[in-house]
Amino acid sequence: METKETVFSRAVAGWDLSDDAVQWYGTGLSCLFFVLVYVATQVLSQCSTLYCKLTSRQRVFWNLALVRSVFGLFGTFVGCYWMFYDDSLSKDVVNAKTDESHVCVMIITGFFVFECAALFLSNMCNGFFDANLALHHLLAVVGHLMVVYYDTNHYFVGAAVLLEVTTPFTAVCWVLIKAGRENSLLWKANQMLLVHLFHVRISIGMLVMLATFKNLGLVLADMPLPLLVLHFVGLVLTTFYLTPFWTYKKTCQLFNPVDWNHEPTTADKQKTT
Repeated sequence: METKETVFSRAVAGWDLSDDAVQWYGTGLSCLFFVLVYVATQVLSQCSTLYCKLTSRQRVFWNLALVRSVFGLFGTFVGCYWMFYDDSLSKDVVNAKTDESHVCVMIITGFFVFECAALFLSNMCNGFFDANLALHHLLAVVGHLMVVYYDTNHYFVGAAVLLEVTTPFTAVCWVLIKAGRENSLLWKANQMLLVHLFHVRISIGMLVMLATFKNLGLVLADMPLPLLVLHFVGLVLTTFYLTPFWTYKKTCQLFNPVDWNHEPTTADKQKTT
């Protein structure tokens, strides 16, 4: 398929971004990058008195929230670029690939590998388990690893990553609650925007579903079977269960500003007594 030459394409000239070794190497580097971002947030956050007052589980969540915010900004840009500006991937939603999409898929996959590993370790160490969040990220990491393995489905990766548009605002919401600013105008404005963006997430899911059924013949013919099954399972779960559930929770939080992610565990209560 003919692709447009861009400044980025010229910059990576000589690199075979479709090569399996390059893609797995790039995914590993992406994962390492987000590990370093996590470590940097942990070190820099030591300067915050608020951070030092948090429990160990809440500190991990703080660090992850900052890393997710960095990725969320990246995902918002990438998603908007391919959904609303560049049509090079939408011409063939299964097989189309560009140099930019290869690099973005590596970055996105590396993030979800990091995120799932960090979530698993945190849950093990702190005895906390969020089934919905775990399901969301398990589907994401398995799906993106399949995309790298089969070297396909770049359009749907670019569209789905736009769902991360809510992550920076979720981080602001949580930090302000921990700072005791849940009744401030800033928190309320951020929360109202966050609720609106969760409704946008539902719309994004419907757009991905529309693109899937509009190109159903191509999807059924060219998408590898394991990826096809995961695509439909993830699409249905995200659009009709996970995103509506989180939209409901964030709407309730607008009127009852509490940290429902971290209700005190028995261990936390013992530490405060």
